[in-house]
Amino acid sequence: MGFIPVLILVIYIEWLHNIFFFLFVLALSVLSVRELGIILGKMRHDGSRIRWLFLCLPGSISILLYFLNSFFMERYLAILYITAYSTVIILATVSVSFWFGGFFKSFFLHVLVYIYTGVFCISLFEVRLSFGAVYVYFLFLLAWISDAGAYFIGTRFGKRKGIVRLSPNKSLEGYIASFLLTVAVAIGFKMMIPQKFPIGMKQTFSLGLMVAVLAPMGDLLESWVKRRGRVKDSSKFLPGFGGVLDIFDSILFTAPFYYVALYLF
Repeated sequence: MGFIPVLILVIYIEWLHNIFFFLFVLALSVLSVRELGIILGKMRHDGSRIRWLFLCLPGSISILLYFLNSFFMERYLAILYITAYSTVIILATVSVSFWFGGFFKSFFLHVLVYIYTGVFCISLFEVRLSFGAVYVYFLFLLAWISDAGAYFIGTRFGKRKGIVRLSPNKSLEGYIASFLLTVAVAIGFKMMIPQKFPIGMKQTFSLGLMVAVLAPMGDLLESWVKRRGRVKDSSKFLPGFGGVLDIFDSILFTAPFYYVALYLF
């Protein structure tokens, strides 16, 4: 986990509209698409890879334009953003259709991949822009606590397995422990730094509940994709931990809901 101190610093630095965190989010999107492309390719009968570069373009360009747009308080680049994205997704869809069996199938493939690696990543970046580093730390901490709690407690004490068909190795005990631990850590986070985490205890409790529910759903979604592709890990990006999706799946899935909740608070 040697990358965590670097990640903490990347999230903290605000220079040039959080350019380091933007680069991290952009890399997260690109690497996630690459892993998804490989897994989706393994779902094909011939085992060939999807041309992941074409899948990568819509999300990556959207994130780049969103970052550039952050320099303009009145959002003058909104029209450019919409036009560029529309053009890219049409070109990418037509291009990838030659490798993935038809226009409509490739269109929906692009939409799903874009939501996961475009919208979710942009939501994560917007949390940093609008609310600050401490809220990003909070999300990362709770999502990883949720994953770790379900895995370690489920492995050690789990007896009722197979309650979710998408991931038959996960246990009921693991999910319950993960839920309780995530909420407890959320409350503890607020109590430790009340001044730097200015939302109230009720809002903190609500965020803890939300992450406790959504983080396992993000993990289950990735588990289903990997199972369909017959792979254990999304890649070997970090030996011992798996790929980018294995590490950040819960965070990405939770990010848009987390942002909306913070906005409403």
